[in-house]
Amino acid sequence: MLTPDNKTIETIVSEDEFNYEVYQKNYEIAEDETNYKLEILETNKIAYIQLKSMMTNDRFSSGADGAVIYDFLQKIEDYPYLIVDIRGNGGGSDGYWRNNLVAYLINEHTYYDAHLLYKDSEYIKPFIEDRYSLYYAKTTDQLPAGKNYPPEAKTELKYFVTTTNDVVPYNPVKFKGKIYLLVDGGVYSAAESFASFAKATGWATLVGTTTGGDGIIADPALMMLPNSGIVIRFSSSMGLNPDGTANEEFHTTPDIYVEQSYQDLLMQIEKGEVPLRGISKYDTILNYVIELIKDDK
Repeated sequence: MLTPDNKTIETIVSEDEFNYEVYQKNYEIAEDETNYKLEILETNKIAYIQLKSMMTNDRFSSGADGAVIYDFLQKIEDYPYLIVDIRGNGGGSDGYWRNNLVAYLINEHTYYDAHLLYKDSEYIKPFIEDRYSLYYAKTTDQLPAGKNYPPEAKTELKYFVTTTNDVVPYNPVKFKGKIYLLVDGGVYSAAESFASFAKATGWATLVGTTTGGDGIIADPALMMLPNSGIVIRFSSSMGLNPDGTANEEFHTTPDIYVEQSYQDLLMQIEKGEVPLRGISKYDTILNYVIELIKDDK
């Protein structure tokens, strides 16, 4: 593990006692647990929202979550800072973060365009046609210049379509403050889409570690195995980050890279704390942002 003063330390931590990496990528909401946490960290200054997944136990109840979150946003709309925490969020539906949070915090249509690359495959073409229509597909030699495309972008992959990751404001609150988005390797799928949107549009400043990826995607392709009849699904396209790199390969890098410190990790173990289950004074990333805010003049 790398310490804050760039020293490498090796230690043995029992998996039965604590497994941070596994926990990050397997956040499950208990039956009696809400999908969100709403806190005031400093009265009239710092508000905190945690989204544990992009889907509730009842996947159709996200509107109810939105009503509670909206009420909280109205109460803190004069605050200068909001911290949104999606660490460990494995995804669900893009509609969750769009409708229950971002739409309330923007005043104009906010978006960025992303490119999805496809193989020249007779099997894949019907999936493109169903989702986008081949009329909108272009050959990859027409991709915008000056990007860091993977080498296979113009060799193995022939077509691309442009998709828009966007949010339209809905009854927005008056919040005009700065937003920090906390991310880590457990951010995946719809949560990754949120992180990508926040960074590409400048909606928030991302703090933490590199995300888990797989957020710039189209619907998967399906295939039935000939003998068993089992249906499998696989990625139909390669989604590109705004800089041209493959999202599933490079994911989304934070604007400010901060890792959980070795010392704080040991203190969480000693105190029996489970990461991301409640606010902890040994949360390096959250504490970093709070200090950053204190130094902001």
